[in-house]
Amino acid sequence: MSIDTQHPDSPDAGGFRKPPSTIFDVIGVLTRRWWLIVLLTFVGLIVAFLYTARQEKVYEADATTLIQRQSLAKSLNNIVDPGAQVNEGPRVLEAQAKLAASPEVAAATLKAVPGTGLDVNELLDSVTVTPDVNGDLLDFALTNGDGDTAVKLVNAYVDQYVIYSTKVSKQLALEAAATVRKQLRQLENSGQRDSQGYQQLQRNLDSLRSIISLSTPTAQVISKATDYEQTKPKMLIALVLGLALGLAIGIGIAFLLDALDGRVRSPIAIADYLGLPLLAVMPAGRRGSGPGRHDADSEEACRVLLAAIEGLEGGKMGGSLLVTGVANPNTYSSIAANLAHTAARSGRDTVLLDVGFRNASLTRLMGVKGHVGTSDLLLGDASLAESSVPLTAGESTELSGRLRLIPIGSQSGDSADLIGSIAVKELIERLATGETLVIVDAGATLDSSESISAAGFVDNVLFVAATDEAKHDALAEARRRLDLTAAKPIGVAVIAVS
Repeated sequence: MSIDTQHPDSPDAGGFRKPPSTIFDVIGVLTRRWWLIVLLTFVGLIVAFLYTARQEKVYEADATTLIQRQSLAKSLNNIVDPGAQVNEGPRVLEAQAKLAASPEVAAATLKAVPGTGLDVNELLDSVTVTPDVNGDLLDFALTNGDGDTAVKLVNAYVDQYVIYSTKVSKQLALEAAATVRKQLRQLENSGQRDSQGYQQLQRNLDSLRSIISLSTPTAQVISKATDYEQTKPKMLIALVLGLALGLAIGIGIAFLLDALDGRVRSPIAIADYLGLPLLAVMPAGRRGSGPGRHDADSEEACRVLLAAIEGLEGGKMGGSLLVTGVANPNTYSSIAANLAHTAARSGRDTVLLDVGFRNASLTRLMGVKGHVGTSDLLLGDASLAESSVPLTAGESTELSGRLRLIPIGSQSGDSADLIGSIAVKELIERLATGETLVIVDAGATLDSSESISAAGFVDNVLFVAATDEAKHDALAEARRRLDLTAAKPIGVAVIAVS
């Protein structure tokens, strides 16, 4: 059984490469780390709740005034200013907004609403005056730790603003009247009492006297606060932000931990890392189980794996196959044992050969430790018949072909030195005569010299990995070591662990 396969992404075909991430990799990370994401999201909610609950409550009340715009020059001289309608409005509103935020208005408000515990500066800090040019409005917003106090203060504030604004307007009219009187006296002294200029100034003075006597307000309160709104803390907004922040941190840490973990979680990704075709994905329940002690899914997976190997070898039944990998010894040993069992059930004469002197995982898995075997054969202390242990299929199945196990034997130091000798090659060739399939277990690719040495004596190598154990560096090193030998990797079988 000799197959010459070369995956297009193998090192020989252009270098070892890391497969690109896909949406399935992202979903895999989220699925594996869901508990961390949920935990940090919950922590984000708790932190947001505690932070918000400890904040002092702040309430806001609103009121609005309408500004009575009128150009003093227009009132006095009947002059139409072409830019007044365009430019005067914003200037007037800005001036009135500054007037509304004056300390005089704040002091009068505190006098009207005693017992608030605020000073002038604190009240001014709590008031926001916003001009609305389109409607000639001033919007007042006042915040306070008590909602009812906020309503009282903002209503008193707009009232005091109207009073103060009217007072300032009246004061301007008084100053203008004084200026007009001065001009009239100058004309009288120069004998121009009958001039048109004198008559116009006299009419202006009469208008100013009317303005002063009427004291027409420059602003009018059009809406007062009847209720208040809590502006701080916003519990719902805080919880949403806490949820989003906790979720984002959880997802970020999940991907960071996955990147630092170094394991390759996808069977396809493992095959790409090794540059080998993926022959079968085995269920996790197969790990550590011997022949005849596995479920229907495991049996079907083994049949798929055997069929894939047959397809690559063109239907030939005999030959030798080394089963190795970078996983736990029980992982690839159980794959070797169950693959041999499946082959025997389908009519093949099959031999399980344990040459893993370091841990003898196959021998321990099959429960025949202490029986003569490979080491005794290599040292000439036992015959092939004495070293072979016949195996049965189990309780519910029968074997169409023979299934034999050659355990590790005595595992003496001298026998371990023989693994790289011609004797091992001759033993494998002797067993793999005719259509007999020899499945060799020699230990992990990275952990034992037996595996590297035996790889050069078999027809093909089946690489075994588990998604919870295969790491990037280990896979790359394993493939590099295999390439240094005469091994002919046929493909990879991956145990998918959720």
